[in-house]
Amino acid sequence: MIFRFAVLPVLCVLLIIEIAGGVLRSPFLSWNEIRLGRAMELVRGYPLYPGQVTPGPVIGTLHTPLSHIFFIPAAVIPDPTTKILAGSLLAVLAVFVPLAWVLFRSGPKGDAIFCFLFAAFLIIQSSGAYHVLFFIHADAPAVGLATLGCGLLMRPDGLTRSHYWLAGLACALSLACKQTMAPVVIAVAAYLLVAAGWRAMSHFLAAAAVGGVALLTIMLTVWPAQDVLFNIWTLASSRPMKTAALPLLMESFRSTRLDSLPALFPILFISAYTWRSNLRQFALENRWLVFALSSVFLFPVSLKAMVTIGSGINHFGVVVYFLFAAAALALQAYLPNENPALRLSTRLFLALGILVGIAPGLVLTLAPGIRNLHNNPLQTAISYNHEHPGRAYFPWNPAVGLIDEHRLYHLDPALFDREAVGYGLTRQQLESGLPKQFDIVAVPPGEQLTSKALLDLTAKFHPAIDPELPGWTVLAK
Repeated sequence: MIFRFAVLPVLCVLLIIEIAGGVLRSPFLSWNEIRLGRAMELVRGYPLYPGQVTPGPVIGTLHTPLSHIFFIPAAVIPDPTTKILAGSLLAVLAVFVPLAWVLFRSGPKGDAIFCFLFAAFLIIQSSGAYHVLFFIHADAPAVGLATLGCGLLMRPDGLTRSHYWLAGLACALSLACKQTMAPVVIAVAAYLLVAAGWRAMSHFLAAAAVGGVALLTIMLTVWPAQDVLFNIWTLASSRPMKTAALPLLMESFRSTRLDSLPALFPILFISAYTWRSNLRQFALENRWLVFALSSVFLFPVSLKAMVTIGSGINHFGVVVYFLFAAAALALQAYLPNENPALRLSTRLFLALGILVGIAPGLVLTLAPGIRNLHNNPLQTAISYNHEHPGRAYFPWNPAVGLIDEHRLYHLDPALFDREAVGYGLTRQQLESGLPKQFDIVAVPPGEQLTSKALLDLTAKFHPAIDPELPGWTVLAK
């Protein structure tokens, strides 16, 4: 016991360092700015969902609005770099606070702390779950709300009708953040059917349905229904498969499988050791199964999303997140067990998971990260725009126009998304979302123009080097 709490401060410091390192890297990913731009768009009063033929800027809003609303506190911050740092920190809080709440209400606080560290370190070391945790995206609030929904069923002293309704409403809110969270609703319903019977499942599904219908009604009332459905349904569900999808899928699956092993082994061991032929008794004794089922039900949906254009490893990150949460809760449930073999095994799994996840070398990256913080693409683009107003068009940096000119311009990957499903822009639509005049098109390091519309527009431009945009792809008239 003394040794456990002697190492606790060290582990907490290491976790804070890893979180700080992840947040400090967030301004250097263009997609964080792009996604925060949608919250900024709401603040500035621009239409969140551009219509199929309506003139105006297109920035690619394929998710329901709740996740964009969640990041508004970061969007209103004046400083460009601080905006993105705050957005990343909000994502961390959206994931870690609900997980900690579930663990601390499910068992002794001493065990809960170590089980939280187990899950937190594994989330950070997993490439997919890292995206969920640190990136400004619909994933973080969606996962946090789904965690609350599942966690409401972890009450050790019994459940009431209000728990089923609150869980259903939380899952409906999660679905209102990201459409692909629907399998969690099915997983929770399946668990309740086995553990508590059809009445409990009916209450949960009724709450999810009522919450879902209410949220959909509000959304279609506030925003034009046709435009909303065109973006979150037609465009989101019609994207074609990536080229070479199978090799990409196999590589992603391989890395995700390796990431998940520290959680998968304790789940399989505890499930086998505590197995009961009476499924209801088994489910009630192992309430963490609701998280494991969520991971299982999310897997095929994530598999499908992973091979479509515009998706990333974050889809598998959601799957392994629920696996890590399930493992942490399973270990917490059996750490104080009277069976010596089970108690020792859970402690070994807990220690190994923490050891696998920690990365003490990250402390060396903090000082350089702080020094280089304001050399991020958004800050560079804004500084350039201040020095040369009206000269450059930044099709990968929507925040530049919003911050400097209170104007919104076309986003290149959003145009590509529309073209990929056969809804390219008309000439009028294209011109309505471009700056009135510009001499160069600048794309940040690591990115490139992808939309046919902007590739055609810049076909007669020539590559240029601008010392004020080091590493950028610059195309000049």
